[in-house]
Amino acid sequence: MSSIKHVAIYGKGGIGKSCTASNIAAACAEEGHRVLVVGCDPKSDSSITLVGRRIPTMMDLILDGREIKEEDVVFEGYRGVKCIEVGGPEPGVGCAGRGIIVAIDFLRKVSRVLEEVDLVLYDVPGDIVCGGFSAPIRKGLVSQAYIITSGEYMPLYAANNISKGLLRLNTPLSGVICNSREAAAGREKEIAERFAEELNSTRRVVAQQARALAQAGYAVLQIDLLGCGDSSGEFADATWAAWLHDAQQARHWLLEQGGGPLWLWGMRAGALLAVQLAQQPQEGGDPTHLLLWQPVASGQQQLQQFLRLQAASQWLGNASSGQTPAQALALGQSVHIARYTLSANLARGLGDARLAPPTAGPPGRLVWLEVSSTQPPQLPPASAKPLAAWSGAGWRVQAQAVNGPAFWQTVGTDEAPALIDATLAALANTSLP
Repeated sequence: MSSIKHVAIYGKGGIGKSCTASNIAAACAEEGHRVLVVGCDPKSDSSITLVGRRIPTMMDLILDGREIKEEDVVFEGYRGVKCIEVGGPEPGVGCAGRGIIVAIDFLRKVSRVLEEVDLVLYDVPGDIVCGGFSAPIRKGLVSQAYIITSGEYMPLYAANNISKGLLRLNTPLSGVICNSREAAAGREKEIAERFAEELNSTRRVVAQQARALAQAGYAVLQIDLLGCGDSSGEFADATWAAWLHDAQQARHWLLEQGGGPLWLWGMRAGALLAVQLAQQPQEGGDPTHLLLWQPVASGQQQLQQFLRLQAASQWLGNASSGQTPAQALALGQSVHIARYTLSANLARGLGDARLAPPTAGPPGRLVWLEVSSTQPPQLPPASAKPLAAWSGAGWRVQAQAVNGPAFWQTVGTDEAPALIDATLAALANTSLP
């Protein structure tokens, strides 16, 4: 059961979540996966395009009071996709939440289909964040959630409420899907992307940390690099050299404000940028200190992970040029991955970056923090070698793992209070030799 992926598709009624769920199911089935679609929407239309007709709902059959067999509620559709419609009350009559729970419990008694597939897709109503919305989550059925929206006000309003509901339920939001309806003066894609960016867990956690540091008396400058966040330019225009220039300007401005030791704070690939900036010594010979969150060992490793997203891009229907992304970058071409355009210049600069101790200037302090899902939290074995190298280079190293989620992989729902607390404690620790 643990190997089965359970995914909920949420969205405002009429936005296309049932159609999206059906298309995802069909695409996955074509790739050889065993898929089950569970329609939790009272409209009971999740399975129509897959089966070719409206199928009976479990709630209607349960209410009839007759004996129900698997073949009465489980129907096979396109490419072997299994379909179930839970059903529910008419609008204004009641909440679908209790019905979903009863239906799922009943399904487990009459069928093993929930345990015989690779992927379970739940088509869940999301206009109102109520019992129907939360039922699959509270039953422990959902491991991932996606929100369908357009660039229009009401779908975005519903999507925002859904993201808040997922946050309260401690359920990861894996992504936002834009189903364009050619509205918003042709700006739907842009609007949906900006909405999704604001839900990014990393941005929220970093902002929380920046505020916590400021409240503790630190002068903090949080920047968006060229083409990232709310900065000017497009990601396609970004280069590693441009990002390093942004960081240099930020350091210069912060030093002009005066007072106290300088810390450079970087997360993931940002740690590589911070280390490269630390290679440039400060005027006056003062040491630069580094705060690194979940640092990656090399830019090449991070680049390879990003390039793997090309498979997802092709799955969504983007045409293949006949060459791999790595081959295109090597030829100086940009590649389009997910919603990003990665330039060859940025890829080259990132690929050359290494997490090696700076050789210029006096060594300072290194605070190395990672999150872990284990109890007690433990640093991964791969961290031992680079930490030893930094200590050997004379840096005063403090490395620690804290409990928390991999929030850089999620959208909108994860927080990392233990990481924030550990950061404040580490920076306040002046007892290190």
